[in-house]
Amino acid sequence: MAIFEVLNNQQSYFNRYFRRNEGSTDGYETNARLIPDPLTHFDVEFQLLGAVDPVGTFLAQSISVDSGSREFQLYQNNGTLIVVLGGYTNATITTLTTGVWRVKFDGVNIEIFKDGVGVETIVAVLGAATEPSATFTMCTRHAGTNSSYGFHYEGVMANVRVRNSSGEIAHSYPLDEPKGTSTIYDIVGGNNGAIINGNDEDKGLFKKLPNGDWNGSNLDVPPWDSVDQVLVTA
Repeated sequence: MAIFEVLNNQQSYFNRYFRRNEGSTDGYETNARLIPDPLTHFDVEFQLLGAVDPVGTFLAQSISVDSGSREFQLYQNNGTLIVVLGGYTNATITTLTTGVWRVKFDGVNIEIFKDGVGVETIVAVLGAATEPSATFTMCTRHAGTNSSYGFHYEGVMANVRVRNSSGEIAHSYPLDEPKGTSTIYDIVGGNNGAIINGNDEDKGLFKKLPNGDWNGSNLDVPPWDSVDQVLVTA
């Protein structure tokens, strides 16, 4: 583990880096299939900070351009959360906003939680599409091949976790890497990934405020709104 990983993990309650995903060509690639079979089980969690873009992919494990062939994708498109499973688009009535979101599927029901509180449960409908070569991505989905991406999310995402069928965290990506690295670190499963088309100015150092929000320091403008932009957490 790199030294800055240790320091960031020790100080994450007080100060840390966040990265603003620009939303046109960038995202995160794990280069691995983190969900063995999303048509029987998945359990994912992620935090959205600041303004939430109503359009874009949050998490995906798919390589098809055709929505009817995508194995797994969580996205919004000017509306509510859509959960694609085996090519079938399961529509919810939940709009993702600032907060910590967890979406679970046990083979029958899709459950949605915000900040630890259940907000919706639906009976899932599954398609038959599987994509065994698809890898797990964040803030983007594959767009035809494992090296092209599309329908990006524009904004700040952090603390992505993937749990196994026992509810244990199998992979955890704080997404708190400082400037100068394109690696994203899996601090639980050791399955490190990469930032796609990232720039150093997309990252900024933030200090935690007493109310739980994060206050930036000497941020680059653009892409940040101001040099001391505050990322709200709720």
